Amino acid sequence: MILRIRVYPRPSGVGLRLLALALFISASVAFSRASEATADKKLPLPGAVWRIDGRTAFLIPAAEPPAGRPKPWVWYAPTLPPYPGDAERWMFERLTRAGIAIAGIDVGESYGSPSGRAGFSALYAELTGERGYARRPVLLGRSRGGLQLINWAA
Repeated sequence: MILRIRVYPRPSGVGLRLLALALFISASVAFSRASEATADKKLPLPGAVWRIDGRTAFLIPAAEPPAGRPKPWVWYAPTLPPYPGDAERWMFERLTRAGIAIAGIDVGESYGSPSGRAGFSALYAELTGERGYARRPVLLGRSRGGLQLINWAA
């Protein structure tokens, strides 16, 4: 039995650079498409979806916010792609009818890490500083969302 071994030439520096550039461009296009998709978050009730520091945030406004004082709001977490979902519709309808808004920001699977808390702080600053919402929201955390919110609040 004759074993033939084929030896391929070593890639040149130019070839490696071109390969690296192609991989970088492919990753950049995929990342930008993923970012665009998350900006189109589906909410259980009509509301606003926008980006804060590259993260998807949402706000479902109250039907009639109270006049003359900061607007009350519930901070919902986790705000991963499927959450909040249709299961929260009944609760959100009652909150908004009572004059309470619902907001959240997708910080991924951060489990209360410093980067996740930074995203929470950015949402809090925008809502309380620029949009007139109360400085003390009600924290509504589901499962790991509770861990995220409590770590931010502490």
